[in-house]
Amino acid sequence: MVTARPRVRIIATGGSISGVGPHRLDYLLYSESGRRLTIEQMVARVPEVHEIAEVRGEDLASVGSTSIGPQEWLQIAQRINQSFDEEPELSGVVVTHGTATLEETAYFLHLTVKSAKPVVVTGAMRPPTAVSTDADLNLFDAIRIAACPDAGGGVCLPFSTMKFIALAMSGRATPCASTPSRVITWGCWAMPTPMGRCGSIEA
Repeated sequence: MVTARPRVRIIATGGSISGVGPHRLDYLLYSESGRRLTIEQMVARVPEVHEIAEVRGEDLASVGSTSIGPQEWLQIAQRINQSFDEEPELSGVVVTHGTATLEETAYFLHLTVKSAKPVVVTGAMRPPTAVSTDADLNLFDAIRIAACPDAGGGVCLPFSTMKFIALAMSGRATPCASTPSRVITWGCWAMPTPMGRCGSIEA
């Protein structure tokens, strides 16, 4: 007897996690090109997800996250609530998003999504075309969480195998000393422990 896989819907909005750069060593120019992978192309890069979930994706938007504000927050929240209403068998929803305003969107969704199922918001610091991209792993981990029956409800954010909760999320961008305009880190911090961290994602 074949066991049905959990169903996960992915709502893509753009951001670095979908960015296409001119070459594999590019970490800056991809944002200027305006080229982005579709969610179908992003999922195709991580075929392992089909072993753990039945994945359905849609491209709700294809923009940098600085272009996402209250109007877009409402659109994303409405689409998530609609998805849960129309597909009661959904295990969870993943939202792919740029990192510049990711925590604001996640917090808004925490307040407005009307479901006890997991909503997982993730992004990437380096585009999928870069040699050291984190896009594939973050997407894979997001789908794993959304598909997990023990994940719990609410909005969370997986980055670099760590899981954070939206309610206590805080972002920080750190410029490199040699090139001040270049953002090289993004994450969640508070003293003395990382703010919002609620666990690790293990194999």
